[in-house]
Amino acid sequence: MVVLFSAFDKENSEIGKFYGTIYEAVEGVTLDEYQPQSLAEALVIMNRIAHSTEADFEAGLYNLDIKPDNIIVEGLNPVIIDRALTLYQHSDGSLQSPIPAEYSVYNATTFDA
Repeated sequence: MVVLFSAFDKENSEIGKFYGTIYEAVEGVTLDEYQPQSLAEALVIMNRIAHSTEADFEAGLYNLDIKPDNIIVEGLNPVIIDRALTLYQHSDGSLQSPIPAEYSVYNATTFDA
């Protein structure tokens, strides 16, 4: 689900609106802990990760923190988690960094992706 967040500073002044993604909870192990049963299984997992990152890139999303600890494998389905270091490319080509950690985030509005 894609959401539009309003972010506020410590004085409760709105600093802007940011896009983000909320994911369902997944159960599994990190890619570091994952033990594929065969080379074919490992290739399926890696191919799905590659397709996921390609889809992100085509959508203007640049995840700067893809690593084995940030990928959960559930069955044969890898899920990239922890997108805090993802940059968003606007139509004018500029990149927007994620919301700084010191800001509180609430007042989320959902919309169709």
